[in-house]
Amino acid sequence: SASIFLIRYRSAAKRKLREVTANVPPLLLMTRVKLTDEQRGLTTPGERKDGCRSASTSKSRDEPAQTGENAAAPYMAHNLNLAKEYVQKMRSTGGDGGIEVMSLGEYLSSLRPAGPTKAASAKDVELLLGAALLKLLGPSVGTALLPVLGVLPGAVKAAAGLGGVAVAATAVGTSQTDEEKRKDKGGKTIGEHIAVDPVAAIVRAVGGLSILAAAGAADMASAVARARSGWDGRSEPDQQIAANGAEDEDNKTKISKDPLVIMRRGETNPSTFPSKLIPNPFIMSSHWEAAIHGLEDIVIAERGEDPETYDPDEHAVGKPTPVRDKLLPDLHIGVGGIKCTHTNREILENRLLSIVLNKLATIDVLSELSDEEGNRPAKPFVVKMESGGKAIYRPDELIQALLDNGHQVNACATTRVTTFGLRLSIKEDVEDETNGKTTKWTHIPLGFDLRTGLQHPQTGRNISAFITHGAIDLTVRGPLIRNVMLQYYHNQEGFDGWSSGHYPDADWCSRAVGSRNIDDPVRAVRLAGLLSSSENSVGSRLRLPLGGYGLTGCCTDSAAAIEYALSGSTGIYPLLGIGAYKSHVVKRADKLHSSAKHQRDTKRSDGRNDVPTPSSEVVLDAAALRDALRNLPNDVHPLPSTEANTASRILASCVPEDSPQFQLMKEEREILEEIASGM
Repeated sequence: SASIFLIRYRSAAKRKLREVTANVPPLLLMTRVKLTDEQRGLTTPGERKDGCRSASTSKSRDEPAQTGENAAAPYMAHNLNLAKEYVQKMRSTGGDGGIEVMSLGEYLSSLRPAGPTKAASAKDVELLLGAALLKLLGPSVGTALLPVLGVLPGAVKAAAGLGGVAVAATAVGTSQTDEEKRKDKGGKTIGEHIAVDPVAAIVRAVGGLSILAAAGAADMASAVARARSGWDGRSEPDQQIAANGAEDEDNKTKISKDPLVIMRRGETNPSTFPSKLIPNPFIMSSHWEAAIHGLEDIVIAERGEDPETYDPDEHAVGKPTPVRDKLLPDLHIGVGGIKCTHTNREILENRLLSIVLNKLATIDVLSELSDEEGNRPAKPFVVKMESGGKAIYRPDELIQALLDNGHQVNACATTRVTTFGLRLSIKEDVEDETNGKTTKWTHIPLGFDLRTGLQHPQTGRNISAFITHGAIDLTVRGPLIRNVMLQYYHNQEGFDGWSSGHYPDADWCSRAVGSRNIDDPVRAVRLAGLLSSSENSVGSRLRLPLGGYGLTGCCTDSAAAIEYALSGSTGIYPLLGIGAYKSHVVKRADKLHSSAKHQRDTKRSDGRNDVPTPSSEVVLDAAALRDALRNLPNDVHPLPSTEANTASRILASCVPEDSPQFQLMKEEREILEEIASGM
């Protein structure tokens, strides 16, 4: 019966995708009005009812929105209401009027129907919402969510916790009269509410889920993908799938999605450094600058830029793209008018050092992959500081060599509120002092909140937390590598390793909510290399969807494992590894430890003359990593015995002490502190 359900789910998703792309209503139009500070609640203090979430104005979350020109923001996307203090702080940042931010609900409430939108049918709205999903999330993710919108019964969606108007469109149709189907408490048609709220409905669809439900969805997605691949459930997945010649139809690209192949390639970026720019061995003193200049030439050519106008020291400004101007006027995807934290050249240096570290980390999985010349087992990737210098075989050895050559290296475990790359801005053309036109950007900080499994001690209200991106941040500055910032984590594309750590230089994008310094960055990099080998090996061997992302864990899990191995505890939340999948990574780390210990005890390196015997530090850290993976907390299903630790980690990872951007963060802090104290 489970197989039948999965087949029907996949079929429904495909059918829905065809329906949406073919039948999107062409005449749904909206216009936007400007809200005053009073309408936005910036001039009236917010009120909070005990045990309930309050909005950024004095209205309660349960009160309907006003209609007409005085419509208020809190009705829509209330979980993303900005704290009034945060809006004021941004206005005082950066001079010349500061940075203007607005909540998603405020933007949506500023929209007014135009043309035939008032008469939008429930079918039109469903197609519109599907189109918005595809536009914002892409065909792969968007298709996965389409069945939730129109295939599953309304009662099932309500039980799953999918909140907001997306549910109302279906649930109302099963229980109300014809007139009631078209009206809600605010006096607007269901069509109107959803027509102005497609982005918010996406946020609600994610935010209304619990972490437990999200883990279940990941588990189901894995079962679907592995069944599609032709795996019979008994043979080794990599062997049988290769024998059958099966390929995931979503994976037909020129770039392999096998995590071990990516690891040796060095990065997931489609336009990467050609192999001739990163020879083996790679000589830092001569090849580093040549590789940077070589990729600059490639980037300039791909962008169609004039080499004379390219500035390597420029902090590039984002170029947002319109979402759908007639439906969501002035709304753009991206961060407009905000410079990047790093220059054009520094970003390339970030990428190059990430690639070199990832290639070096393949030292422990050479028998499982091919090298750049097609050799299998692969030859080790080797780095030297100078042409006649000592050969470097591991990523931590390179970091130690950089320290020895006058570089400063720092590492810390961090979490940041994540939007999975989705950022929104509002573009307006305004008059400047000379009566000319200039572009003004207003930014919409976003977040995705999930129910944590914790509840308010008195009222039983579910406590939510914003999903965070976790990483080990690494900065390197010195005579050769001038200003590099890397992050180690398991990314959404299924690869566990190092990536560039550049961001838009905006508080809601780059600020670390939680950050704890790591005293020994060399050891942190060594542990990261060992975990990268373990995670990528398991993802490759078992042919896990997205390399095991969401199954063996996520970005937060990989960063937490490093922090735990270093200190015996972690402050990172959430930790989402599913036990059955995580156990494979534990076993692979244990195998790394056993192999390293055997090689050291016997003075042999698996019979190879081109690989040095692992150091005693590698043996000890492989064991420390294995134990950390075994003992990490798990947040899929928090228990009464662990809720104090869970609350402490939510506070450390998801709730800034200083100037939280969302009102919900402020409201949850007091309750979480009470739970964390064990009261």
